[in-house]
Amino acid sequence: MFETFRSIRFHLLLAALGYIAVGAVMLFIPDQFLAVVCYVIGALLIAYGVIGMLMCWKNRTIRMAKIFIGILTIAVGIFVIAQPKAFTAVLPIIFGLILLLDGILNLRHGIGLKKFGDPGFLSVIIVGIITVVLGAIVLIHPYGTAKFTLRIIGAALIYSGISDFLVLYRMNHARLIYERDNPPEPKKKGQRHKKTKVIDVHAHPVDDDDEEE
Repeated sequence: MFETFRSIRFHLLLAALGYIAVGAVMLFIPDQFLAVVCYVIGALLIAYGVIGMLMCWKNRTIRMAKIFIGILTIAVGIFVIAQPKAFTAVLPIIFGLILLLDGILNLRHGIGLKKFGDPGFLSVIIVGIITVVLGAIVLIHPYGTAKFTLRIIGAALIYSGISDFLVLYRMNHARLIYERDNPPEPKKKGQRHKKTKVIDVHAHPVDDDDEEE
């Protein structure tokens, strides 16, 4: 368990910081966030469609299909830029799924801490359950305006980021205890460095006169 945590803890830290940053922007300046997201996603879709149409000339067999997909992608990109409020309806699905996955991951960490015997496992499990519930609420999308929707999602992301810091703290604390109680075994030396067994031999002088007798 701790080997996996050690390899992904930096990515979890970045994700937690990202949740808090994006959530703060969505909570306090939802209009600007929506405009920036729509422009960026729309521009990427348009660029993808144009590049796909240019590349299709190299293969005549799939030219028509590529052109159709390129035109459709460009149209969607233009629609996202022109109608940001309509695109807002998709955001709860995206961020709701993110919250669900994050909550499930926290639940998994909590179960792992319980098996390890860490007393803080219950708080991690509770955090995971709350995050999963928030994700489900965001997916249901029972809100009226786009601005209010973004603020709800932003608050949920901020909570998710802060709770991830708690999970990281508990997991790192348990890892340190485990490494303290289970120190790594020393590496075995190669055959060349093996100690040779020394036999202690006592030499006694022999008198030549005694041998002649």
